[in-house]
Amino acid sequence: MLVNNAGVVTVKRQTTSDGFEAMIGVNHLGHFLLTRLLLEAITRAPQGRIVNVSSGAHKIGRFDFDNPHLTRGFRVWRGYAQSKIANIWFTRELAKRLTGTAVTVNSLHPGAVGTNIGVDRDTGFGKAVHRMMRPFFLTPAQGAETAIFLASSPDVSAVSGEYFYKKKIAPISDKAKDDAFAGRFWAWSEREVGLDSGK
Repeated sequence: MLVNNAGVVTVKRQTTSDGFEAMIGVNHLGHFLLTRLLLEAITRAPQGRIVNVSSGAHKIGRFDFDNPHLTRGFRVWRGYAQSKIANIWFTRELAKRLTGTAVTVNSLHPGAVGTNIGVDRDTGFGKAVHRMMRPFFLTPAQGAETAIFLASSPDVSAVSGEYFYKKKIAPISDKAKDDAFAGRFWAWSEREVGLDSGK
């Protein structure tokens, strides 16, 4: 099983060492590449599972192929939401490509979890808000429940390509359901990480 759970939120535009906008780079492209590199091993498992941690923020997510790394008009929620809808497009397209195998792939919204994801590691910006809001957040253990369920429960051993919240299939935005867009986004992701299309 593989749980893709790395995630960042950046208040101002930052880039990875590869030049990707940080949120699409860490929250999607890193997962995309890692999954592709491990896919052969996962498909050899008796019942492989891939779990992608998305977010309810995907519902406002959009993606512009002419401005994928937000060099123009960067806003934190725009960047975060596009990285989270990316998780769902990736999940749905990969599930289609794995049809007929023993591998399932699903995504999920963990809920509002009290982690340091919104705190700037260099400046500490966001710590005060985090402390104030902590009583209203789920604990990290509570936030992990649906991911663990998807990775291990026999109840979902044959379910693939879905989006879950609180261990149940949940609705996604109309844009997230766009299979043609998901296929185009897959091809873009392959080019960004240096994989040839069709592999």
